[in-house]
Parts: sequence; structure tokens; C-alpha cells
Amino acid sequence: MKGLREIASLMNGLDVLWALGASSVLYFNGHPKMPEDFDIFVRFEDYPRVYQALGALGSELPVEKKNSLYHTQGFARFSCFHVGVDLIGGFNIFHAEGEYRMIFDDKSIDLVREEQGEPVNVMALEDWWILYALIPGREAKSRWVFERSASEGFPRRDLLERALSLEVPLEIREKIEKILKHG
Repeated sequence: MKGLREIASLMNGLDVLWALGASSVLYFNGHPKMPEDFDIFVRFEDYPRVYQALGALGSELPVEKKNSLYHTQGFARFSCFHVGVDLIGGFNIFHAEGEYRMIFDDKSIDLVREEQGEPVNVMALEDWWILYALIPGREAKSRWVFERSASEGFPRRDLLERALSLEVPLEIREKIEKILKHG
């Protein structure tokens, strides 16, 4: 994938916790559609350092008007090696019943793939099932992630349990509880 090895090399050299999210999670878990850009998640405390490094590697792009659905602490968009890179630190989503504050830590990383010899961290499907379920217009992706996770028996139950400690809508909470109880 264009530019991924170079971007991963930069991220790994910074010695920060990072991982690809969004469509990259789907792609690296078997979805046929290749991502059009890379969504890089970092801990918010690492965001300024990664922001500076990506700015030196590529060029920062303008960000559209803030979406009231998201309450992201740090967000920037770059073009690096002719590919779009979204940098995200402190990702939160508002919903009808509150605010889902995604936890990003070492448990969030489910896969480590190699791109031309460079390790690439990929977030867990279970986290993205919940995130896509919260984002309007992402129902098809949420369904694909759910079905993929279900076919594997929801291997990251720890992330589903953790999600119950966060503000998730009742409908999602009930689905998680059902999965944890019955499989």
C-alpha cells in the first residue's frame, strides 16, 4: 500500500503507541476494499509530537468545518507520499445518550502486520464495531465488522467488557451483554 511502509517507519521511530483504524482495520481483517487513506490513532499525550513529525514528512491539509458528532481532542489531516493521513488523538463521539470516549491503549492493538519489513499496528475489530455503530451512515461497515467478529467468536471479549464501562447507547450495551452472556 502506497506510503504505508514509510509512515509506519516514522511512527515506529517515534516510539509512541499508534495504530491504524477505520477502513484499514476492515482491510487487514479481510474486507476487499483497500483504504483510500490512513487513519492513525495515537494517545492524546503523544499527539503533538506525532503532529510535528507528520508535518515534517508531508504537508498539512485543511480540515473541513468541525463535525458536531465528534469531540476529538486532536485531529489533523496530512498528505504524505501522495496519500491522505488523518491523525487522531483522543477520539470521542457524541450520541443520543451521552459521549463515547474511546480508550486507546496497548489493548486496542489487535494485529501487527508487516509492510515491506516494517511493523504496522492495526486496531481491533471489536472497538470498530462499536465506533461504526455510533457513526451515522456506517451501518454497512458496522454490520460487516459484527459478522466478521461473530464468525471468529468475538475473540476480543475484553474490549467488549471494557466498552460496558463507557457511555454506550442502550441498544449497543444490550448487544454487548448478549454476546458476553451467550457468545
